[in-house]
Amino acid sequence: MIKERTIFILGAGASKPYGLPTGPELKADILYFLNRPGQKLLSIRNYSRLKYSGNSRDLIRNAAGVTESGIDRFVRDFDRSPISSIDSFISKRSDYSVLGRTAIAFVISLSEKSNELFASSDNWMGKLFEYMMVDTYPSNFSSHQIKFITYNYDRSLEFYLLDSLKTSFGIDDTEAAKILKQISIYHVHGKLAGLIQLRESHSKEYNGIVKDADQLAGLKDHIRIVSDKENVYQPDEMLMHIFDYAKRVYFLGFSFNQENINKLKLNKYAPKDVIIKGSCYGMSKQEKKRVESIFDSKIELHKMKNLEFLREEIELI
Repeated sequence: MIKERTIFILGAGASKPYGLPTGPELKADILYFLNRPGQKLLSIRNYSRLKYSGNSRDLIRNAAGVTESGIDRFVRDFDRSPISSIDSFISKRSDYSVLGRTAIAFVISLSEKSNELFASSDNWMGKLFEYMMVDTYPSNFSSHQIKFITYNYDRSLEFYLLDSLKTSFGIDDTEAAKILKQISIYHVHGKLAGLIQLRESHSKEYNGIVKDADQLAGLKDHIRIVSDKENVYQPDEMLMHIFDYAKRVYFLGFSFNQENINKLKLNKYAPKDVIIKGSCYGMSKQEKKRVESIFDSKIELHKMKNLEFLREEIELI
């Protein structure tokens, strides 16, 4: 049982082992599916790891309600921009907000494939759930002192935990959903949709399928990006008091983008008695120093993949 109050803060790298894209990969996929056939892109690979049999450009255009020339301008500008994150790009270019959010919803929908959740070599969710199963039963599983804050749009964490509860305890969707709903999972930027098994409003199956433009238009409304021209991001009550709750904070697959850090003021309100650690796999020495400087050396970073970081550096008691 996890008795010490613990918060996991998840970035795109935490979902990548389960078939979801990182920021640069999401950019590449969006440009691929919006580009005109045969037209060479300047900065990104001209293929996608995802498959879609229909006309993705027309589907996204109809769902977003934009013109062909509008898509051409978006592709040209996003392709040439050195900004690798669609979120950051749209925050600067609010004129592309609707199209950008629609394209995000399309790619995330295609990426959510349940079969990829259980075949990962970096399966940190499985190891975490294994730890959470020690001395627990359906009646006390939600007593774990753990919360999740995710910057990701996908629902891989919810689906994985739900399926693991069902298969490990031999319970049905209804009972598993009841347990899962008592575990706090907060999506800072919104999420693609609710899960049907949780009987949430505006739900969608976790199946890698986009039915039509109407469905996609609805999904894009759940994607939340704050423009530079809008008011300063205001987190909800739970996020504002993150360190009032937490004794341990762990970052997994987080890029430590300055805008994302600023949103939660994570570098300002961390008391000295809170343990803060993060994985920084793939980060350069200078990038690591920059993050440590932002946190006034209150954070301990480790160049490890998610699973190794979980096993070696995270205390779960």
